Amino acid sequence: APGGPLAFPGDLLFAGGAVLLAPLPDCEPWRLAGSIRAVAAESPAGLFPGHGGWLDGAAARAAAATALAALD
Repeated sequence: APGGPLAFPGDLLFAGGAVLLAPLPDCEPWRLAGSIRAVAAESPAGLFPGHGGWLDGAAARAAAATALAALD
């Protein structure tokens, strides 16, 4: 991998830090935040989000921070 691991989080995290909260009884934002934190803790060199283009490491960290700020 170019400089480290790559992350393929699917719809967990979108480019720009958007997240999808489905209006379903089992939608648990704290679990979503925990999963985003787990991906961010791996310090990926890049991330392929479910929607949007490839994010390098800095952009991936920024997207995770934006998503977590919205969920916290």
